[in-house]
Amino acid sequence: MDGKSLLSLPYSARRVVVVDKGRQSEPGRSAPTMSWRSALESIAGVTPADGGWTRAWKAYRSSFGLTAYVTLYKAAKLRREPPSGDEFLVLTEAEVTGLSLPPGHPRDRVVYIGHPFDPPVYIPAAAFHRFLFEHKVAEAIRLLTALAATSIAVEYAEGWGREANMTISAPLPTGAPIDLGGSVGAFKSGGDRSVSHLELNPSREAYLPDGLVWFSHEPLWQEMARARLSSGLRQFQVDVSYADDYGVTARFAANVTGAGLELGGSFVDYRSTVWRLRGSFADRK
Repeated sequence: MDGKSLLSLPYSARRVVVVDKGRQSEPGRSAPTMSWRSALESIAGVTPADGGWTRAWKAYRSSFGLTAYVTLYKAAKLRREPPSGDEFLVLTEAEVTGLSLPPGHPRDRVVYIGHPFDPPVYIPAAAFHRFLFEHKVAEAIRLLTALAATSIAVEYAEGWGREANMTISAPLPTGAPIDLGGSVGAFKSGGDRSVSHLELNPSREAYLPDGLVWFSHEPLWQEMARARLSSGLRQFQVDVSYADDYGVTARFAANVTGAGLELGGSFVDYRSTVWRLRGSFADRK
């Protein structure tokens, strides 16, 4: 399986992948599907016929030591309390060629989650929620700048706030005077809810940019763009909301680590979040 074949699968079948750099790809054969329980059993050398607790205790008393005991204990626990049923594809390093991964990736035994609306993009499970929300905010700002916004105030409404230390970035039209960096950690005391404030000088007429991935799923964004392009909308207020955990929960993270795999960093759990973007558009020429 290569990246193109992977992306031809339904999202539910390719949502979670793990890279095993020790496995060799076999032409004409699909990537194996594995459950969290079978992953740990494979690592620990435990099979369903084993006694679980009995074997774990014997391993502890033998030369395997405490590490083997803990691993085997986890396998026995997973057998008694099966996780939520998530399965993942095990891919070789060659099989992820063509996917969009963060710099320095893929890494061995790290679990990656596919972007729900941007098929080539895969994100380490630890950063999945942070990445998706930052990506959505960035796309909203990109849309507004393409629609010839002259000012954009980004404000925290609910959810991730001062402690999240989020950053936002997006490509701006040529000639835009500032960087879009903003940090939630930069909040002032006294209730200041501002994340970032942008002053822009549009160099072209309003247009709808290509390559938007969230836009088709946001009816209010679509209506704002229609009002701007057809009726010369001058003021805007639009919310960027993040209200779906996509199945990547604390329990999911526990299944990953319990199976002896890695999240790719410190796990950021889902939080329903809203940031509000408000400002003005340029006069139509």
